[in-house]
Amino acid sequence: MGFTFQDSRVIITGGAGGIGRETSLLLLGLGARLAVWDFNKDALDAFQQECANLGYSIHCEICDVTDYPEVDRALARSVEALSGLDVLINNAGYVANGFFQEREFHFWSRTLTINLEALMYLSYQSLETLEKSSDSRIVNISSAAGVIGTAGLAAYSAAKWGVWGFSEALRQEIHTRGNTNPGVTTIHPSYLAKGMFEGARLKGLGALIVPLVKSHKDVAKAIVRSIRKRKNRVMLPRSVASAIFFRAILPDSWFQGFTRLLNVHSSMSGWKGQGRSID
Repeated sequence: MGFTFQDSRVIITGGAGGIGRETSLLLLGLGARLAVWDFNKDALDAFQQECANLGYSIHCEICDVTDYPEVDRALARSVEALSGLDVLINNAGYVANGFFQEREFHFWSRTLTINLEALMYLSYQSLETLEKSSDSRIVNISSAAGVIGTAGLAAYSAAKWGVWGFSEALRQEIHTRGNTNPGVTTIHPSYLAKGMFEGARLKGLGALIVPLVKSHKDVAKAIVRSIRKRKNRVMLPRSVASAIFFRAILPDSWFQGFTRLLNVHSSMSGWKGQGRSID
């Protein structure tokens, strides 16, 4: 039997825009009760009004996920408002562009803190509440860059690989302790045509094998499907998983040549983003 969304209690970070917004709307349409967190007050206020216009009521928290006392307060208020917690979606993210050696390190530190450490902290603080649910899940947004290292995204790749490693280890710990909840899922989307990674793309053969993800809604659908079917991992598109297969079967020198053939090394050259650059 699949996960039941009706009256399920969900916290989603970075929920007022992009992937978070689309995921929130899908979940609301399925009858879920939501606590939507976002750093951007204007975006959160606009989304709350949009939901009200559609007939939905959501609990909102303006929250910087790197401010841990603030996270604790937002979590307590959200759990109280929802009367518990069934699903935590760690969606808040940040990307800074540029080659590793060409930027001051504090830019890379911020990338690691938002994308990995803050995700781990909120998961840690939420586990006790999630364990009280009869059917619960943590969904962590990783990336295709968490499967294969990408030039121009050294810190981001490190963070997203860390997200995957943390999620895999946490799942094993939960099972080892004899618990069935929460389940742990990672989502690994490739470059999106619009939004945070606009302009970044594989070229030539790479574009044929791993095409752009067309919209945030495609990722949102994958998130909802992963919860419903209790999946441990989702690659988007599915061909992202080919990196794991080829790394396993090819000698390393061949694999490195294969990634260059796919133009992974130059895929960030046209990156525009959406106000996420460190410039």
